[in-house]
Amino acid sequence: MDERYQVLKAIADSEAEIAHLEQASARALFVLKELHFKLAMIEKAASVTATGFSKYSPTAAKVQLFADLFRGRDDIFARYWFSQKSGKKGYSPVCEYEWQPGVCTKPEKKCTAYKYVPLTHVALRSAD
Repeated sequence: MDERYQVLKAIADSEAEIAHLEQASARALFVLKELHFKLAMIEKAASVTATGFSKYSPTAAKVQLFADLFRGRDDIFARYWFSQKSGKKGYSPVCEYEWQPGVCTKPEKKCTAYKYVPLTHVALRSAD
């Protein structure tokens, strides 16, 4: 065999080896991604088991968890408001007498007869 033929054969062999290594690398990356995914699922399942909560937990249990995690005053709570007229927005304590004629003096003057509503699980679930 001549030298040119040997070099061409060596090039072809090297290219074939590179193609084989690229395929092996692609398979290894696929397996690695699958293993990372399985690990994430195992860790997620372990955290759900540890806390006892998942997205399928009953609503009452989720509300209780929220109340426990964000404990604060439970004798009063605020509600978000937005004025379309002025564009103002904010939070105000929820009053049992709010906007009741003869009791609430809004909007003419600041309220003096107020009875704040305590924070309950019903209020936590409320969309208002």
